[in-house]
Amino acid sequence: MTFSDGSREYFMLDTGATITAMSPETFVRLTKSRRVLPTYLGEGHATLADNSRVTIDLWEFEQISLSPTVVVHNLEVMVAPSGGSNLLGMNFLSQMGTWSINSSNSTLITGQQTTPSPSQNQLPPHVEVVDNEGHTRPAKGYMWVDPTHPGNAVIPVPTHVVTNSLTQPYQYHPEPGYRWANPNDVLGSRFAVVAIPSNGVYAAPKVGVGTMADYNTTPIPGEEAGVIPHQRVYNFALGMTKKEVMKLGKPQDQITTGLSAGVQLWKYTNKNTGNTLQVYFDHEQVSLICFTNQKFSTVEGITTANFDTPNAMLTYTPATPGLSARFDYAGRGLFYLVSTREGCVVK
Repeated sequence: MTFSDGSREYFMLDTGATITAMSPETFVRLTKSRRVLPTYLGEGHATLADNSRVTIDLWEFEQISLSPTVVVHNLEVMVAPSGGSNLLGMNFLSQMGTWSINSSNSTLITGQQTTPSPSQNQLPPHVEVVDNEGHTRPAKGYMWVDPTHPGNAVIPVPTHVVTNSLTQPYQYHPEPGYRWANPNDVLGSRFAVVAIPSNGVYAAPKVGVGTMADYNTTPIPGEEAGVIPHQRVYNFALGMTKKEVMKLGKPQDQITTGLSAGVQLWKYTNKNTGNTLQVYFDHEQVSLICFTNQKFSTVEGITTANFDTPNAMLTYTPATPGLSARFDYAGRGLFYLVSTREGCVVK
């Protein structure tokens, strides 16, 4: 089977299975790169061969193909319990058109059918057909959830991003007083903008403190969010050297035990609030910044409240062996660990 990013996985045909099943290992392999972005549908229940019932997670995959002419869209897939297999179920076969099985050589024979592209009245809200060939684009004020793999899922463009275009294609730019957060990769940074400060981009924190709570009381322009995916958590920025980080404040703990070779953790803790900020170095440069704080935001409008009311730009990934449950930001560069209610910024 071929997925929307071109990756391939082997599935066993099971005409006794109502819906298609995927092993946890396959699911993690497909989604960890963020090039395949299924939609979480919720929990369900499945009956195993021994008649026992288990709780499973249901996901919808935008596109799965058996061949160039056999393509199925919006397929519901369940993630099988640990030890489960990849099984191609009847919900895939029912969308294939005509099919049969050659029992003499166990070959699946398919009809020549590709699910047609949606017409305008079949599209979800805020998606438009832009030509006679059925190509689609987000409506004005919206953008694809994953710009590297356009589909039907869209989200609003961030606040303070506008367009003067009246027709497609819409050209977006920051409002006056704002600039692109990452001008070298505007699309990849999901149109993120930051306010243009009048007194420098980032005010220096109190020397020797270096905690998130102190940053919240540091004079920072009111409209500028301190957490920027791919880049920084307030004054702590990815790519900084240890010397540069030490100037922001001396950490309470420096940890290497249990970490990979070349990796070191500096931990800052605020004694008044209990907020923590953990800076991970990989070969002397900051590679990951994780933090806890009840009052932070990103330019995309993501806050700690999204643990309980997820933002449309966050995708929930349930816990699997070796991986904690988490929310992943669609534009990458930012994720939240559910168990510790901890945000992390990464390249």
